[in-house]
Amino acid sequence: MSITLSVPPTVVQEVRLYADKKGTSLNQMIRDYLQSMADASRREREELANATFDFLMSQDDGGLPRNWRFNRDEANARG
Repeated sequence: MSITLSVPPTVVQEVRLYADKKGTSLNQMIRDYLQSMADASRREREELANATFDFLMSQDDGGLPRNWRFNRDEANARG
């Protein structure tokens, strides 16, 4: 996918020089940065889901049974 960004020319020049010193391109640096942001977002969502699951599993008063495991068919069943 292609995107268009509006960046001041002086910033582009500085970052291109930096990228060249690192042996990469401005384009690759932007792709790497966006990928790192997507990875961080995915990790945060997974951590939240795991914390929620751990909390539910720890409940003795009507929470999920300690040996409960996710079952895709049950989750998708229409009741």
